[in-house]
Amino acid sequence: KNITLNIPDGATIMSVIAMARINIMNDSANAQKIDLRLDVEAVTLYDQSEIVGFGAVDGASVVFVIAEDATGEVTENGQVVTLEAFETLSAAQSVRFQAQYYLFTVYRMG
Repeated sequence: KNITLNIPDGATIMSVIAMARINIMNDSANAQKIDLRLDVEAVTLYDQSEIVGFGAVDGASVVFVIAEDATGEVTENGQVVTLEAFETLSAAQSVRFQAQYYLFTVYRMG
């Protein structure tokens, strides 16, 4: 997902938080262990193995939120910031993922 940073002229970026809200649903009656990763501007800010686990339940679901400091990756007004979430499954089974991305920016005027 690309998000264009738009802050007022003359403002200074103080901090940036990148957030991914990931909806995960098991579409099979197979146990799963899922690794999650969040990259901002091709820099990995979050990477955890087996952070989500499902028992062998078809329809099991979870929402996982990742929020990380991205101040070092987001540095200027007008920058197009690329956020990407990646998932790795322990078994090649049917799991659905839906990700929503947010970029929270704190800036100072003057």
